[in-house]
Amino acid sequence: MRSTVIIEHKGNGYRATAQGKFGGGYRNAPAGDTPDKAAAHAASAMIRYGQSNPDGGSLVAPAEVLALVPEHLREVAGTTPDRRDKWLQVRVTGAESDDITAAANAAGKTVSEYVRDRALAKPTK
Repeated sequence: MRSTVIIEHKGNGYRATAQGKFGGGYRNAPAGDTPDKAAAHAASAMIRYGQSNPDGGSLVAPAEVLALVPEHLREVAGTTPDRRDKWLQVRVTGAESDDITAAANAAGKTVSEYVRDRALAKPTK
């Protein structure tokens, strides 16, 4: 689900509502009393909620505020990667570490590359 940031002109100032992918956010928070302050608030909220969301985010604001927000923060495209990196921590003895390091050097790879390739290799029968 995309994140949304909404800026509204209410009374003498601007109010903001933001919602992220996993909940969170706020409703009807003060966003400043001028279009400049509201635009700064909107840009900050889009960075926090839109750019951090793999699905992206959208900004809805009055024209005078939207004109002041950088174009790349008005509509943030999703950055869903084709694959997700997962981290694995393995404890080895000093001798095993030396063996892995030697094997990685012999293969012309860093230890991280060598271990990753070994982990992703299909098992042989």
